[in-house]
Formats: sequence, C-alpha cells, structure tokens
Amino acid sequence: RHTRFRNVTGVQTCALPILLSGFVLAYAHGEDFRRDGLGAYPHFIGRRVARIFPVWLAVLALFVLKHRSFDLSQLLVYAVLAQAWSGEASQLVNPPSWSVSLEWAGYLLFPLIAFAPLRIASRGQAVAVVIGLLVVLAAGYALDDGASLYDDERLYALRFVCEFAIGIALWR
Repeated sequence: RHTRFRNVTGVQTCALPILLSGFVLAYAHGEDFRRDGLGAYPHFIGRRVARIFPVWLAVLALFVLKHRSFDLSQLLVYAVLAQAWSGEASQLVNPPSWSVSLEWAGYLLFPLIAFAPLRIASRGQAVAVVIGLLVVLAAGYALDDGASLYDDERLYALRFVCEFAIGIALWR
C-alpha cells in the first residue's frame, strides 16, 4: 500500500526545515555561544542579516513596485520581518513569508532558545528535552480545542520555538 498525503499544507511541510535550522545553527554556532556567551551574538546576527535580508528586501521592493498602494505601517512590519509575530500572520506580501518571519525571530532569540539545549550533557538529557518539547506542542494542541497546530496562526510561534529547540537539542 502507498501512503497518501492528504491536506498537507506548506505550514505542515515547514516542520522539518525548522528543526533542521535549529540543528544546523547549533552545529555551526553552538560552541561559540557556549564558549563566549552573548559575546558571540554580534557576529552571529550579522551573518544572519547578510543571509536573509538582501533577498527579502528585494521581494518586498518588487511587491511595492507591483502594487503601488499599500499601508505604510504594515509595510514597515514586513520590512523588519515581524509579520508573523503577532499570531495573526498577514497575507499581504508573499503568504509563505510567515516562515521567514519566524526564522528571523529564531535568529534574534537564538541565545535564549538555545540556552538550555546547548547545556545538555548526555543523550538522556537530550531525549528528555525533546519529549518535554513534544509535550508542550501536544498541550498547545489540546488547549486550542483540538485545532491543528499547523492550521492556527496563533500557534505558529509555539510550533516554531519547540521545533527549533528540538533541532538544537538533537545536535547535542
């Protein structure tokens, strides 16, 4: 028998890339943060800005050129990649940009999100952290009247933080 994927959305397919992002960032920068603490942050965030903002600002500029009428305050929220932070992700510019917005939040909060997972000393602790984060995801699902974590924009940030932290914990 073949497995069928029904009703799979772009939101659902982002779980693995978010998890991998946490893993790769921990792999690439985890030791810097463990060794230097917040002293590693300026170099880290500078590299992240150089990676995502040139392309993002080009996309935003194309949107402005194409549509010419827009709400300036909303455009500024998009310019700093904060559109998905409120739990009411807007669809004004490139609807999948919610994931880039949350990735940017992950970069900004990396030292905070990674603080505990980067201090994991054993596989047992890593497994405990992953299980704990999965419980948090399940609780978010249950507390939202069983709505899907993948369909409720208010839960995108919860999903992102948990999946990102799971990736970091798996690196340890």
